[in-house]
Amino acid sequence: MLVTGGASFIGSHLVDKLVKLGAEVTVIDNLSSGRLENLQDSINKIKFFKVDLEYASFDKLVRLFKGHELVFHLAAVHGGRGFIDTHPADVCSNFVIDHRTFEASYRAGVEKVVYASSACVYPPQLQAKVGSEYLLREEDSDISNPGNFLSADREYGWKKLMGELQLLAFI
Repeated sequence: MLVTGGASFIGSHLVDKLVKLGAEVTVIDNLSSGRLENLQDSINKIKFFKVDLEYASFDKLVRLFKGHELVFHLAAVHGGRGFIDTHPADVCSNFVIDHRTFEASYRAGVEKVVYASSACVYPPQLQAKVGSEYLLREEDSDISNPGNFLSADREYGWKKLMGELQLLAFI
């Protein structure tokens, strides 16, 4: 199994769990927000590659992805609400990261890609009322109708929706 963004908070916990379950795990992370310390329990049991998915040669990516049946794609430029609101251009680089990950997976013969989406794919109007008991539903973010007046939350939400659409293009 290959985990992109595997040294991040969520990624490192996934890696630790996969290792405990006996999986052979490869991690790709550029360490821009992830930390090797997050992998301290698993670092000696995994293959780790410090690679930037946005800038690495595509041939190198395909070689790294080859031989893996499953890719967990968690790599992204992120940083919480404040970061998303103040760094729209940085967030948009995730379009490239996703596409290169999906294309490398496809060309390397990966059987399945698990993509980490976000609540940001849901329209902010549905989340705005404090104390609301409304529960978001899958159909509230309908990727088959991206022109719907209920749009995703800024660049990060649209990037996550476009990631979902890109995955459908590879099916």
